[in-house]
Amino acid sequence: MSQIEDIKELLKAHDINEDIEDDTIQTLINEAVSLVNIEGINEVNHEDYTKEFNSDVYLTSYFPIITQTVLCAVDGKLVTPAKILKNGIIYFDKTYYGELEVSYTTGIPSSEYEDSINLIVLFMLQEQMNNPQGLSSIKEGDVTLSYNTSKNSIYLNNIRDVIEDLRGKYGKANIKLI
Repeated sequence: MSQIEDIKELLKAHDINEDIEDDTIQTLINEAVSLVNIEGINEVNHEDYTKEFNSDVYLTSYFPIITQTVLCAVDGKLVTPAKILKNGIIYFDKTYYGELEVSYTTGIPSSEYEDSINLIVLFMLQEQMNNPQGLSSIKEGDVTLSYNTSKNSIYLNNIRDVIEDLRGKYGKANIKLI
């Protein structure tokens, strides 16, 4: 299923039955991606090399690790990690001595990233529906309908929360440790 179809399903799940054109949704997706603005979204393969390794724990040069398939070799012989953490920590079941080579993949899990973008698009659409054309109020006879134009609308706060969550978890994706 395409991302646009995913968003349409999300809209239906939130009882938004308006017919929104694919071009409009794609424009909002592009805006959401621009808002998030995190580098390192794409998966990147890395190979680390340590000449004199002597430990049962290894810290990768880059993080977060997004696959559980990490190849490790000590003096050319494959070894199996006991545990691999997303933050780049690899535990072995014993201490190894020698030249260590580690191959792994970093980045933001694409499903989590797309889900976050989809949520941001949902909140953007909800904000637009609750504040059409940027109006602050509409008066019809004796009735005035006011829209929340403050920066504290619930939908804008939700967008900020999604972005801050992504940046908090992955703001340093594919960043090399010094």
